[in-house]
Amino acid sequence: AKSPFVMYLGDNLLQGGISDLVAAFREHEPDALILLTPVPDPENYGVAELAPAAAGEVGRVVRLVEKPTEPATDLALVGVYMFTAGVEGELIDSRVDGRVVIEAGARLERTTVRGPAIVGAGARLTDCYIGPYTAIGERCVISGAEVEHSILLAGSSVCDLDGRMESSLLGRNVTIRRGDRQPRAYRFMVGDNSDISIL
Repeated sequence: AKSPFVMYLGDNLLQGGISDLVAAFREHEPDALILLTPVPDPENYGVAELAPAAAGEVGRVVRLVEKPTEPATDLALVGVYMFTAGVEGELIDSRVDGRVVIEAGARLERTTVRGPAIVGAGARLTDCYIGPYTAIGERCVISGAEVEHSILLAGSSVCDLDGRMESSLLGRNVTIRRGDRQPRAYRFMVGDNSDISIL
């Protein structure tokens, strides 16, 4: 039987605990199991969207949307998640807080991630902090840096920054790093209609 990883967010209470849920996970052996509950105000929660189901069956979850303005269902995520190693990436001396998606093949070492955030498949994060509202694309590399309120598209890298990179958007295969040459100077290649502030 598959052994689940269990993530239980501390601001949730479940009457009767989770032992029955763990037993169901082991019996049916899914790759992941999430808990949902109907709520009167789903726009204030992470909401699950389900595929159409046959009579008497529950639809498969096809999408999770954080605080949607027009919720497709009233099914909110409960802060208990179970999954196998095939669903989540590898965490080594790392901490994940809040609603965070870590896709398969991602590797986090000595890293803190505060959600909501997503770390794409095959990403490598080492000695860094990822703050809320950050989306890191597949195969991105972040090392020795802090990133918050930002979007990094596939293949980008951010390494060895002195300060925090925030409210930024990086295209595919962009590299941002601190240079170690003397004398120090700024060097830019900037596209049309860009606005750069140096703080």
